[in-house]
Amino acid sequence: MTRTRSIDPAERALEWRNKTLPTLGNFSELAAKPWGELREHEIFEGCRLGDEELVVPENWVPPTAVSRLSKRTVCPSDAGVPADPSAAERRDEAIRRALLALWLPRMTDTGVRKYKPWPWIDSANLLLRLAEWQFTNLPTEDGSVFGGFTITNILQEVLPALAPRKKGRDAMRALFRILVDAGIRGRISDWPRLYADGEFADGHDGPTIERNRHGRTAPAPVEKTEQRSWQPFSDSFVTEFIRRSLWVQNSLADQLIPLWAELRQIAASEAAQGRSSAHPSVIALRRSAIERVRWIDAKNQPITQLPFEVDHRDGRSNQWPPRSARDINRMVSTLQAMNFGMIDFCTGARASELAAAEDNENQGSDDRLHSVTFKLVDQIGGKKRDWPLHPAAVRAIELQQKICRVVRPAGQSHLWVILGDGEKLGKRLLNLTEPFVQAVDHLGLSGLTGRDRAHVHRWRHTVARLVALSVVGAPQVLLDLFGHRDLEMTLRYMLSDPRIIEDAMKVAKETSFVMAEEALAETIEGEAGGPAAMPLQAGLAAAGMRRGEEVFETATLRETAEVLTFNGRYWLMVRPGVICTKGLGQAGPCTRERGAPDPGACRTTCEHRLETTRAKQGCEETLRALIIERERADNDMVVANLDGQILANLERWDDVRSRVLNDHPEIQSIWEAGR
Repeated sequence: MTRTRSIDPAERALEWRNKTLPTLGNFSELAAKPWGELREHEIFEGCRLGDEELVVPENWVPPTAVSRLSKRTVCPSDAGVPADPSAAERRDEAIRRALLALWLPRMTDTGVRKYKPWPWIDSANLLLRLAEWQFTNLPTEDGSVFGGFTITNILQEVLPALAPRKKGRDAMRALFRILVDAGIRGRISDWPRLYADGEFADGHDGPTIERNRHGRTAPAPVEKTEQRSWQPFSDSFVTEFIRRSLWVQNSLADQLIPLWAELRQIAASEAAQGRSSAHPSVIALRRSAIERVRWIDAKNQPITQLPFEVDHRDGRSNQWPPRSARDINRMVSTLQAMNFGMIDFCTGARASELAAAEDNENQGSDDRLHSVTFKLVDQIGGKKRDWPLHPAAVRAIELQQKICRVVRPAGQSHLWVILGDGEKLGKRLLNLTEPFVQAVDHLGLSGLTGRDRAHVHRWRHTVARLVALSVVGAPQVLLDLFGHRDLEMTLRYMLSDPRIIEDAMKVAKETSFVMAEEALAETIEGEAGGPAAMPLQAGLAAAGMRRGEEVFETATLRETAEVLTFNGRYWLMVRPGVICTKGLGQAGPCTRERGAPDPGACRTTCEHRLETTRAKQGCEETLRALIIERERADNDMVVANLDGQILANLERWDDVRSRVLNDHPEIQSIWEAGR
C-alpha cells in the first residue's frame, strides 16, 4: 500500500526550508557571492530576498497578533535610504544580507540553532531599528551600516535609546553576537567590528584599547519592571470566575446562544431593507424576541435574576432577562471569554496554543483539546499536541463551537472569533487577553485580579501554583502538561509567586497532621497495617493509660500527631496509604544510615513502615494481578521473582491474605514456604 504523503502546512514549510537553504552553497562564501545572484534566492516560500517587502507566510506563525499581515511584513527600506543612489544601493544590499544571516542556522554554545519565523521577525525589526538609529545619528558616506559603531557609543547611546530595559538589552546583545559571528564566518561583509574608537589600529584589523572614560558619568542602570503578568490569579478570583462560568454554561448558555443568533438574523434581514439596528422597528422586533424566551436554569427553575451582578447600560445589577440586544451581545462575548478561561484553567495552555485551536470533528470529542504548540519545537508552523480536559472544559468547547458557527465565514475553521459588529466580525480572534479583561470587568471581578489586569498568561501560572500545592509529583505532572523540555522551566512557573514556598510549607504541614491523625486513628482501631502498626498501637495504648483515658480524644490525637511528626516535619508519605514513620536519629533499610528516608527504596519489611486502609485495596488488587501474571509466566526466574512479590504482599494484611488464599489455594505453598 502506498503511503499517503502529508500535506500539513507545518511539515511542508519545514521541508521547504530544509530543501532551499542548501541551494545557497557554502555559507562561509556568502559575503563574496554576487548580489545579483543572491537577491533572487527565496528567503521564504514565494518571497525573494530582493523583493521590496519580505513577507513571512501566514501558516508559518502562531495564530496570534503576529499573524497579521502588518506584523509578518519586514520592509528593509525602514533602515533609512541615503540620497546618494550608490550609497542607497549598498545600504539596501547590506541590510538584506544581514536579514539573510539572521535566518541562517548558526553555531552557539548549546549547538546549532536557527530562528523560527516569528522570533526572526522580532530580530529583523530590531535590526532595522538599529540601522535606522545609525542612519540618523552615525551616517556613513558610502551607505554602510555598521562601520561607525564602537563599543562606547553602543553602551552609552544605542542601548539607552533602543533598549532601556534588561530584556531589550539582552535582545540587542544577541543581535550583535549573531552579526559579528556572521561576519567572522564570511556570511556578510558589513558587520559590527566594535573597535574602541571605530578605526583600525596601526593599519591592521586588530582591536585597540578602549579610551579611558575616567571622569565621565556612568550610564544609569535601568531597574527591571515587575513582570506582573507572571503572577497567578488569587484563589478568590479563581473561585468566583469558575463559579460564575459554571452557572452560565449550565443554566444560561443553551438559551442565550440561539437568542443571540436570532437577534443577529433580525438585524441582517432589516439591514437588507435599509433599516439600521437603531431603527424603531428593529428595536421592537429584537425586544419581542428577547421577551419570548422562557429562561430556565439547570434545575428547571425560572431565572428571574442572576446569582451575581453584571454591568448593564444603566449600571450594575443582577437583573435578568435584559431588555436590549446590546446586553445579550455582551453576555455572549463574556461567555466566549468564560469558555477559554475554563479551558485554560483546565490545561494551563499558552495563549498561542489556545488561539490555534480549530473547530473540527475531533475537538473535544475524545475529552481532549487538540491544537498546535509553537514554543520549544523546531518545526515551522508548530507541532500538534493535545491536553486532557475536565468535563467542564469539554462543555466549554461545545458552547464555543455553537458561538463561532454563527458568525464565522464559510470555509474557515478557527474556534475563537471576533464578536461585535464591523468588517472583522467572525474573523480569527488573535488577542485573547483583551476580551478576557473586558469579561472580567463585565462580571465585576477586576478588584480580585491584584495590581495588574487579567492577562490570559496568568492562568498558566495559576495552574502551576495549584498543582504545586495539591498534587504529589507536581514537577513531573507540570513538565508533561506544559510541554517543557527541562525541569528548570517548570520550576520557574511553580515558583513565580513569591508566596508559593510559604504556602507549600503550610499545606505540607497541615497535610502531614491530617495524614498522621488518620493513621493514628486507624492504628488505635487496629485497622492499620505494616510492621510499624503493632508497636505504634501498643505505644498509643500506654500513652492513653498514662493520661487516664480509655479512648484518645480528638484534641489528644492532634497533640500526639504533632509530637510524633515533630510538628509536621517528619512522617513521609511514600505513596498513597503508605507512611514512613522514621524520625530524627533513626536509621532504616532504605538508607542504611541516619538521614532522610528514600521512598524509592522502601521495603514492606521495614519496621518504620505504616500502612493505612487506603493501601489495603491496592494491596489486594496487586496480589490478584501478580497471581494472574504468575499463571502466564513460563520462565523459572520470572516465576521466582513473582513469588517473592506475592509473599511480600501477603504479609501486609491478615484479612487480605485470608481472602486471597481462599480464592487462590494454589499460592498457599508460597505462603507456607515463606513463613
